[in-house]
Amino acid sequence: MTLRNAADTLDQSFFVLSRNSLLLAILTALIALMLSLVMAYGLRLNATSLLRLSVRGANLGYAVPGAVIAVGHP
Repeated sequence: MTLRNAADTLDQSFFVLSRNSLLLAILTALIALMLSLVMAYGLRLNATSLLRLSVRGANLGYAVPGAVIAVGHP
């Protein structure tokens, strides 16, 4: 973005869309936090095989990107 077209870009709709994006990100983070707390507390109280499997599935979000990068790196 240059100073020449900043006035065209930074209009009212830009700030409305930015606010919507921020609210969606905050809401998604809160939902993920609450879900992870429920899963961790449930695993602590009653470690069933289904709960252990779901916690492992939730951890795939950390493991898969590293493997994809390692395979895709030239």
